[in-house]
Amino acid sequence: MLFAVMLVCNAVAPAQQQISLQGIESSLGQLCKRSSSVVLGNVSSLTFTNVPTDIGDPTEDIPVATMVLVACSNLYGKAISATNQVLINGSFYADDGEFNPAPEIGQRVLVFVSPVPFDYEKYQAYRWDYTEVFSNSTTWGTSFYAVGDRRGVVVLGHSSDREFVATTARYCAHLRGPARDFNTYAKFLVCAQTSRVERIRRDACLDMRILIRHADIPALHNLRLENILNKEDQEYLAKILSWKEKGEPRVIRDYTPKDEDLVVWTQTLKKGDDMARLTVLAEMIMEQRRTWLVSKSNQWSEVMTTLLADKNSGVRELSAILLARIQDERAMPVMIEMLQNNDVFARSAAWTELKVMCGTNIAFDAEAPLAAREKAVKAVELWYKEQHK
Repeated sequence: MLFAVMLVCNAVAPAQQQISLQGIESSLGQLCKRSSSVVLGNVSSLTFTNVPTDIGDPTEDIPVATMVLVACSNLYGKAISATNQVLINGSFYADDGEFNPAPEIGQRVLVFVSPVPFDYEKYQAYRWDYTEVFSNSTTWGTSFYAVGDRRGVVVLGHSSDREFVATTARYCAHLRGPARDFNTYAKFLVCAQTSRVERIRRDACLDMRILIRHADIPALHNLRLENILNKEDQEYLAKILSWKEKGEPRVIRDYTPKDEDLVVWTQTLKKGDDMARLTVLAEMIMEQRRTWLVSKSNQWSEVMTTLLADKNSGVRELSAILLARIQDERAMPVMIEMLQNNDVFARSAAWTELKVMCGTNIAFDAEAPLAAREKAVKAVELWYKEQHK
């Protein structure tokens, strides 16, 4: 599992388990919180277009899928029309890792929808007491946005679909229903963590961490007394509770580490186990710390030499991204490896840093079909060889 984002910072809060790049914003709990409706319908058409960005660079065009649904019904939320158009940021490919391939015409899908585009910056939505409120002036037509983009579109037609639909309905009842209760929701997540459906298990684990991380102190005390959590969640709750009782920073995203924090991180990278290294690397790579970390590169860059050869792919890849940020070409072999990753977000993360080093003569689309990506990777490899003649 490659590129990670952390809910909390090691120097500021206890470390959080590794999660995928879009995992936080588009877990089932988050999708239910931010949706106006959860729709069941049949796909009658699916088209793809590239929408230009406002920077005038054609290589940065945003792929958008337009899906038309017929015979629609509501699993939750405001009543909808029988036929609806859903806009989805990002195209579908079968090799997108954890994401579903594009639905086919006639297939049944479950879609989380909203009348307004999905806002990844809405961090308050992580809190238990958050409820999405749509303005009265919002146009409620027959065109919607998929919440969470591709993760908000679930192709049905499998033996596990009944469980997935039922679980989604229970999520909505717990998060959007009138009788909301923190401990009851936590008990639901405990059960969902044992589901036979992989995505339900994975998202329930993440939603439990989100619940614990953003709960207030009394709620955490009550949850601990319930004694329903698994060992890992119990340990995480204990660390978060201790951290909150000591006085957590109010704005975690704006927290700038101190030099002594960097010393501890460097020691962990040298002597820690895989999970400890992954935790530190993910915290170092946070976008808000880029300028500070680049200015301190002389204190951490050398330790990355051994990490680039680490057996753990996540350790190698996060180390390479950090080195790429300071234009260190030692990162190049691993970055090229990342461009060939099955995970579209791994490829995107690598290219975000790599294109600065390669310049404008090379274009790489992380969401292009495999053949097109392989051609672009060869161009990157050729560029790299030319630089080392």
